Amino acid sequence: MRGRRRIGTSHLVSRNFSGTPFRTFAVVVALAVIVSLVFSTIVLAIGVQRSAELETQRLGADVVVLPPTVERVQSYGPAYDTLNVAPNSTKYIDLSVQETISNITGISRLSPQVYIGSLNTSRTSLVAFDPQTDFAVLPWLDMRPSTIQSNDAFAGSGTGLTSGQILHVKGLTLKVVGVLGQTNSSIDRAIFFPIQTAYRIAQDGKGDFPFKAGQVSVIFVKLKPDYPPEIIARDIGLRIPDFRVTVALGIERRASLEIGGLPIYQLLVESVVGA
Repeated sequence: MRGRRRIGTSHLVSRNFSGTPFRTFAVVVALAVIVSLVFSTIVLAIGVQRSAELETQRLGADVVVLPPTVERVQSYGPAYDTLNVAPNSTKYIDLSVQETISNITGISRLSPQVYIGSLNTSRTSLVAFDPQTDFAVLPWLDMRPSTIQSNDAFAGSGTGLTSGQILHVKGLTLKVVGVLGQTNSSIDRAIFFPIQTAYRIAQDGKGDFPFKAGQVSVIFVKLKPDYPPEIIARDIGLRIPDFRVTVALGIERRASLEIGGLPIYQLLVESVVGA
């Protein structure tokens, strides 16, 4: 009819809300709850994923290559601890072994360490590691340094050392620049410093080192996902004549960490979206 005002959609919505205040309030509250649940779930999902990634990194090596117990004999065995620290041994293998096995299918990363010795009468081990390739030590730092100097050292939580302390040991002058998080493993009783510094001291003959530059106590091996350590150990045996391989039982825990947290927050997401 002429002269009748046309009622718009916004007017109808406004009348609907004002006419049913209780329903309007219930809808607003429900939307707020859903939005807050979605936000909380996303935050939880990110936290779970980051935590799983960090714990996976901290499990250390999947396989380690060690000098043989008996020359020209290959041997295998499991490890019941995380593989992060070079064992107490005066047997060495040449670092060239790392290049020999580096292109084996399934190997992701390699990193060497050298056991130097213990500090006086304490059970604290002094270990040289390669900061450029390391995946076993530095993940235990809360904050990684942007650069690592030749005389920088990282102390385990059980050594009693603190950042800033200066150590004079075996011809070395080291400055503690970081303390590793507690691991409840042998890493807590170890001090780590750059392997190139150890090689320089050994070459100059200034330190009481029983090894030569280019020798290592252990090569840590990180595998790509879904590669059995037993297969990698067999392939290593085809490349080098004598060695000792230790397989970390922690590889099973790493796999469970990688997938174990996912269903938790996926279920939460699905329940919220379904609501």
